[in-house]
Amino acid sequence: MTPSQRPPSPPPDRIPGRGKRGPVVSEQALRPYLGTYLFVWMVGGPQFWVYVKSVDAARLYGYVWDRNRWHAAAIPLLYIDTFY
Repeated sequence: MTPSQRPPSPPPDRIPGRGKRGPVVSEQALRPYLGTYLFVWMVGGPQFWVYVKSVDAARLYGYVWDRNRWHAAAIPLLYIDTFY
């Protein structure tokens, strides 16, 4: 991913409530979120905003928000517990 593909702005200020378990994590479930901000809860506890650039059967590709900046990342779908 090139810098020109970085997200246009920081993620929303509001972190969504986790609530019930969300949709099954799959390529098909994540594809509608291409080009949007998505809040992700990982197995084991970490949670963060992701700007979704692409997704395949094994990974979500995009940018993760960390301490006021975006970092390119490839996140294995197996480690995503749920998303909003």
